[in-house]
Amino acid sequence: MIVKKTPKKELVGDIEKNIPYVFLTRRPKSPVTEQIELLNIGDSFLTNNVVSDASARATACRLGKKLDRKFLTSATKKGFRVWRIA
Repeated sequence: MIVKKTPKKELVGDIEKNIPYVFLTRRPKSPVTEQIELLNIGDSFLTNNVVSDASARATACRLGKKLDRKFLTSATKKGFRVWRIA
């Protein structure tokens, strides 16, 4: 019986020097995030670009803590409205 030896796969490559590191970039901001950041007190905007009212609330809450602002969100028939209240 003849047994063929298969070549071993190389699991680790050769050591290389002076290869520049590629830094990961941040993902772009969503349009909702950009709009929320631009709101002044009393301003609001309507969006249907979010999956749910909970998503709009979570985004407003996260940015409110980050930017020290307060927002109110509400689901409407046309989409989701976000107000800046403080």
